[in-house]
Amino acid sequence: MASASRLGSSLRLLSQQASALVGPSTASRTLTTSAIASAAAKKPASVKKKAVVKKKATHSGPRSSGGRRKGGADSTTGLSKTSEFHVDAPDMSHLPFLHAESLTSTSAGQTFAFSDQTLAAFKAFGLPQELERDLASQPKPRSLVRQQTLDLLDKLDAASKGKKGLSVVLDGQRGSGKSTLLAQSIAYALDDGWVVVSVPRAINLVNSSTMYSYSAGHKAYLQPEATKALLEATLKVNGGALKGIKTTVAVDVDGSKVEAGTSLEALLKRGIDEAASASARQTILETLFTTLATQTEVPVLIAVDDAQALFRTSLYKDPDFINLESFELGLPRALLTLLTTPTLTRGAIISALSTTHTEFPTPPELTLALSPSTRPITQAINAYTKLHPQHLEHARLAAKYAEKIDTSQPLSRSEAAAIFAQLKDERRHWSAVNDELFMEKLVESNGNARIFSRSLVSTLL
Repeated sequence: MASASRLGSSLRLLSQQASALVGPSTASRTLTTSAIASAAAKKPASVKKKAVVKKKATHSGPRSSGGRRKGGADSTTGLSKTSEFHVDAPDMSHLPFLHAESLTSTSAGQTFAFSDQTLAAFKAFGLPQELERDLASQPKPRSLVRQQTLDLLDKLDAASKGKKGLSVVLDGQRGSGKSTLLAQSIAYALDDGWVVVSVPRAINLVNSSTMYSYSAGHKAYLQPEATKALLEATLKVNGGALKGIKTTVAVDVDGSKVEAGTSLEALLKRGIDEAASASARQTILETLFTTLATQTEVPVLIAVDDAQALFRTSLYKDPDFINLESFELGLPRALLTLLTTPTLTRGAIISALSTTHTEFPTPPELTLALSPSTRPITQAINAYTKLHPQHLEHARLAAKYAEKIDTSQPLSRSEAAAIFAQLKDERRHWSAVNDELFMEKLVESNGNARIFSRSLVSTLL
């Protein structure tokens, strides 16, 4: 027993010595695998913080103009007047307005501002895209009167006093001033008391951008929204004059008879009514054109830009998914009737051919009809070129009754100098204003009015 007691004491002593060397055990009595043990031994991964990138402050100087560089003082028009970079817009109040009585034979090479009446008409009818952009960038919308402007306005004077209407087709290189000349004609006619109907973007009538539906009565695809917009703008611009012009024939509008002798003002009000049908609006539009063409009380100006769109296949499609021709659409057909028949008694029809839209170039039919007089044949037209017989007939009739005017004549030295001086007054030059810059840009542009003007306000060298 004594030996057993001594053995137990020895074991307890060895255990106490081992505990002193190793320390107290805190290990769990549960069974752990090597994977869990190694995972527990790893330190938790640190979470990466996202880097905060501070955006640079936008420039508050003269070039902070919403991403568009206009040049000169125009760049600061959006700044607060208390900003150190703010510059007052140049005062263009000295510019004379383009009035009929203010234009003389010595007005060529002078700059004239458009009147409020003209600007209101531009807003109602709209403007070609390029011209609209140019006028919006000017402190005061204006244009340069050139010799070709005075020549065309002399023709308008003769047409207003004579008993035979005038038809003019404006053709020329891109940027040569066709749309500007058309806008100047509108301004002159409005100031002289004419009735004006303007279609500034005829391409929008054939590019499948508006609702259309077929009418068995008119045998055409009608465009009620576009027709209503034209009737509304015509009434807004010419309301007073239309009140005194009466219809000469009775027409049926949505089942009710409109008697002869009704004023065009009352007729157009029915056309812009929301309850008016597409057929009624087309009938009223055709009656408007017929009445304006045959009356002699007031001279009438019909202005059509992008007129080449009226002589080509449209982007509209019939139920068989075949493209419609322009003369199968109601509004283009009504305009074609004016262009291809000498029905206008007092006034003028001026149409301009645009080369801005590459998707709607001048069709070969119109090129052939105009080639003997104004333009060289630049398209690849040969014996295998497909020509639509109806478009070719319309083009030949339009060319037969119209006087062709080529606007490609370059700027004269005095006309270019007037543009240069006007841009200087508007503080729109980026480069140093001197004779070297003037001659450099005039030679580079070859006298093209738009290229010359834009090169002066866009270059830094």
